Amino acid sequence: MKQKEIKKLLEEASGPQCTKRRRDKIQAMFMNATAFRLKDCTYENIESVAGIEFAMCLIYKEALSNNPEVLPSFFPLFAIACGDRKNGEVAADVDWSLME
Repeated sequence: MKQKEIKKLLEEASGPQCTKRRRDKIQAMFMNATAFRLKDCTYENIESVAGIEFAMCLIYKEALSNNPEVLPSFFPLFAIACGDRKNGEVAADVDWSLME
């Protein structure tokens, strides 16, 4: 997933007009883009996957439940886990220029 799209989706999800249905769809998009998921939907390393996916879900849900405005500040985590990676890399390099 392109990091500009990740940033845009985090900002959209944090907005007051975003519906629960749309937020759920955005979360599914993030989960499908995790760096550890292979093309056949199996996982490279189940221990790593469980940890990163759990953290992403927890941060996403807790931020939206308690203080939605902070969700975009977690961009680096989502970029590392969901961003496009170099061939053979497990995690993406963060495009820090996208942070405000």
